Amino acid sequence: MAGKSQPIVWRLSLTVPREQVYELLSTDEGRARFWAESTRRRGDAIVFRCADGSTHRAWVIEEKPPLRFSLAYQGGIATFRLIKSGKGTRLELAHAGVAAADRAVAEAAWVGILLGLKAAAQFDVDLRNHDRRRSLRQRFVDQ
Repeated sequence: MAGKSQPIVWRLSLTVPREQVYELLSTDEGRARFWAESTRRRGDAIVFRCADGSTHRAWVIEEKPPLRFSLAYQGGIATFRLIKSGKGTRLELAHAGVAAADRAVAEAAWVGILLGLKAAAQFDVDLRNHDRRRSLRQRFVDQ
């Protein structure tokens, strides 16, 4: 694929069970705790509304609770694999199909999203700033 980079891959260790992580990823209420100000799913389409007012669309590609959740997202396919690890979960994210020119921003955005997921899942804490003037576009990592 011309112009596409290697998949973005991140791993995250969580102390909570896979079912709890899957719920955060797969529901509007869960995603609103760490990913976007709100999400609205209708059928397989999800609209993400961010603090800066921007919206992004995704389409659910695969749902296999509590093992895998995949989305067509930001020009590629983002797949979350949830692997039992002791009493907790190892999350593996692979985002394939990201344009090479967008890779650096996508990698940074995923770090913020995944750390937000960890804070929400393990500590019931929201790391985001919820300020439309302090977004990733302005290089704020606490979007």
